[in-house]
Amino acid sequence: QAYPGFDEWGYGYRDKEGTYFHEARACGSGEPYGKGDVIGCLIWVPPEFLASTKAELLMKGGLKEEYDACESRFLAEGRETQCDVMDLHTTVAGSQLVFYKNGHTCGTAFW
Repeated sequence: QAYPGFDEWGYGYRDKEGTYFHEARACGSGEPYGKGDVIGCLIWVPPEFLASTKAELLMKGGLKEEYDACESRFLAEGRETQCDVMDLHTTVAGSQLVFYKNGHTCGTAFW
């Protein structure tokens, strides 16, 4: 187990300095926070991404080989679930992750 932002799948917002983390590296900062503060997180994904089907997205993005490799990994692991777009760890152009402290934005942390 690790703290949020330790690996490529997570993003974190640390309390002491308000530092953002991704892949165990500091990636900028917002505001420090502490006891009594309420932290929120907004993940914004462009509507065209949400409207796309998995196959359309993969073919438009030229990720067919990556998708096929992911499917093979699922089969090798004996998993029944098919590979999902998120398993490919693609970055969606125009997406953003914004943290909030007590209802006020701390700015865009990742885009």
